[in-house]
Amino acid sequence: MSEPGLPEVVWLGPEPGGRSGRPRRWPRLSRVAQATALALGPVVRSLALIEPATIGDDDWSASEAAWRARMEQIVSFPDAEYRAAFRQEMMPPGVPPPGQAPPLSSADVTRARLQYHATIRRVGFESEDLRALVQPVLVVTGGQSHPRFADVAARLEQVLPDARTATFPDCHHLRAPHRHEPDRLAALLLALWHRQR
Repeated sequence: MSEPGLPEVVWLGPEPGGRSGRPRRWPRLSRVAQATALALGPVVRSLALIEPATIGDDDWSASEAAWRARMEQIVSFPDAEYRAAFRQEMMPPGVPPPGQAPPLSSADVTRARLQYHATIRRVGFESEDLRALVQPVLVVTGGQSHPRFADVAARLEQVLPDARTATFPDCHHLRAPHRHEPDRLAALLLALWHRQR
């Protein structure tokens, strides 16, 4: 329970003792946050979305249709190619992902594929449905992410009545703002909570 006058914060993060102590499965959490806000309406007082992987089942633009088709291809790649292709798709075309990621085990690739099919491929709502969210919304993108993430932010600004976007120029989907610019993100979250109705 929060004190009167203070925002109540619910953290959807790793379980205690989770690997490396950082939030995991951001795309699924973003989808859960959107679906929860749609289902509960005004009970959800504000919403922050950090590079959401999906904002509906519709192909609301040509770039979104291309993105979804490419992700379908990547999910079907052999285990040895999956991670590199996925990481590359998070970056702008022609820009290599940072560093060398350790290879995933077959079990990790299987888990990633299942997550995609269960929580990202089809979410049960379309982007236009998000217009029903009247709460203040913060949409965060990385300036060095695949341009598709900026398109998602623009689409959210288009359909959400009270959305504000913030771009972190030195961040991208693999170099997340909450890890690399936590002070700026914290200030944006405080401003969001002060906009609550």
